[in-house]
This record gives sequence, structure tokens and C-alpha cells, in this order.
Amino acid sequence: MSCPGNGGDVGPGRAIRICDGEEVLWERKRPAKPVKVTSAKVSLGKTGLKVSWETTGAKRGENPDVWLQWSADGARWNGLTVGLTGKTAEVDPSSIPADEVRIRVLVHDGYATGSAETEPVRLPKVAPELAIIHPADSQILKAGRPLHLWGTSTGPGTPKSVEWYLDGKKVAEDLDAWAKIPKAGDHVAELRAKGASPVKAKFSVAEGHGRIPVE
Repeated sequence: MSCPGNGGDVGPGRAIRICDGEEVLWERKRPAKPVKVTSAKVSLGKTGLKVSWETTGAKRGENPDVWLQWSADGARWNGLTVGLTGKTAEVDPSSIPADEVRIRVLVHDGYATGSAETEPVRLPKVAPELAIIHPADSQILKAGRPLHLWGTSTGPGTPKSVEWYLDGKKVAEDLDAWAKIPKAGDHVAELRAKGASPVKAKFSVAEGHGRIPVE
């Protein structure tokens, strides 16, 4: 492969070169054997999802680029992580919004890309994370108005058995609900859901006299 060229190479070529005129500034020669992923395995450990793979074709001392993808159906693939080297990686399963997945390992040697898929692995269920949007912590609300109870949940799926408590007493269900506002004073709103850690917000109710920083 020469630097000037007339229309480029046919096929993969013998080398990739960066040239300044006839001077070769940088060169990567095509490997004698393209990289291949001969096996890919995945298992669920105590600290995360462990992925391992074996390759052929890469020269000793060279570290091809490796990246991982995941798929719930084996057809649509999603990026999981990039910039890996070596033959093993550990992934946080909570970053994958699915119950059962396959992992695909892709290895690139600068010319060719080899890939292999793992067998399916079932992921542990991830508990939803709750948050209270309203009433906000330390918020002062005006008495005599309905109380808007508004929460959110992050994580796969929809939380079950969502309940609101005011000062320890159940007053509503669902993430977006309304309740009778309590009497003037300090209060605690608590949001609960099955399988999730409850969250609380402390707020106050004041009578509508003078300037009150409400809602």
C-alpha cells in the first residue's frame, strides 16, 4: 500500500498509513490473522455481572479494543460498555433494564471486528427508588387547600402497592394523589411502595395570615 494512491485500495488493504507526501508518519499493518472471539461467557456474582471471553488472532503484547452490548431478545442490541482490554469485565446489572439478557462481546484489532454472544442470564430484580416531589422538604403550605401528594419512581417496571402516609396515617394511594391538608403545624409525608425503601418529607402548614412562602 503506497501513500499517494489512485482511488484507494481494493479490499481490506495491507496497512493503514498516515502520510505527509511520500513520508509515512504513522502505520498499522494488517494482522496476518483477523481477530476472532472464540468464546463468551457471563455469570452473576455477588459484586456484579461477570463477563469473560477468549480470542485468537491478536499478537502477543497487543490489546485489541473490546466493547460489550446487551439484548433482551437477541435481535436488538444496546451499548453496555466500551474501552475494555483484557479478557474479563464486571458490569453493574442495575444498569440493564431487563429481566433476562444476552451479552455480546465485540473485539476490534484495528482492521477486523470479531464477536460472540453469551447464553442468556437472568438478572436480579432491582428495587424501585422513590422520591417525593411535593410536598418538598421544609416547604410551607397554606391551610385550607387540598394537599397534592406527588412522587416519582425510578427503575424498571411500575412500583406496586404505592401508599401515602401523613404523620403515620395512610391517606392516599398512587404516585400522584390528593388528600385533605392537615392542621397548621409541622408534619411528615411518607411515600411507600412494595419492595422499595420508604422516603419522607417534612413540611409545615400555616394559616393564611401575613406573608407566607407557600407552594
